[in-house]
Amino acid sequence: WHPFVNRPHFRMADLAFRQVQMSAGDVDDLMDIFTAWAEKAPPFANVKDLHQTIDAIKAGDSLWTSFSIQHADALEPNGSDLPPWKQATYEVVFHPPKDILRNQISKPAFAGFYDYCPCQIFGEKLDMEAMCLCLFFTPRWKLFT
Repeated sequence: WHPFVNRPHFRMADLAFRQVQMSAGDVDDLMDIFTAWAEKAPPFANVKDLHQTIDAIKAGDSLWTSFSIQHADALEPNGSDLPPWKQATYEVVFHPPKDILRNQISKPAFAGFYDYCPCQIFGEKLDMEAMCLCLFFTPRWKLFT
């Protein structure tokens, strides 16, 4: 269960971070409740401890990358009349999908779980997203990225 202490700690992190997508304040509140209830240390000291533990998982060499995004209406001259959520700038943080897929495919545990057979799409109207997914395991896939 490394870097987690045990299976319950892993399940707690999975529930809070992935399944429920709990806010930082809610994670901190939950850890405080655990401490008061059991009168011992909670699974994680706070949300920072939870995130550091999750980030310590070794599952490849993909680095975090990010970009900022803002609603298109915020660029208009009358942008100050917009609601705050349209005026705000948001940071999107992610691992590059190509790195994630490369790391998954290179893992022996995934052997036998991929269908590497490329397919062809015939018809009048081609959906570009479907074509990219379908052609991913062919030499032509890079033409569409």
